[in-house]
Amino acid sequence: MTLVNLSEDTAAVVDQGCLRLSGQMTHAAISLIFNQWRKTTHSSIDVVDLSKVTHIDSSCLALLLWLQLQRSDAKAPLQVLALPASAQDLVGLYDLTDVIDWRSA
Repeated sequence: MTLVNLSEDTAAVVDQGCLRLSGQMTHAAISLIFNQWRKTTHSSIDVVDLSKVTHIDSSCLALLLWLQLQRSDAKAPLQVLALPASAQDLVGLYDLTDVIDWRSA
């Protein structure tokens, strides 16, 4: 398991193919997660759990797209759990509904 604490209430945990994000996923947080990911983690992510995310911006969608690209040879797409309504709107706005496989919690 890999844990990246970004603040008291914002974190990223990788455990057995699942990336669990919590707190505010803004550009600053996503940049820290991405940089830490590139330095330490090389395991495949199958699922991203956003059920504990309190705020999300488009940089989090960029992270999801990057994770999906890392799975280009995988048989199944990246699964996204509990995508917040505001991010669902962005997925539709950016026409990513065929790319990001999301499910409600």
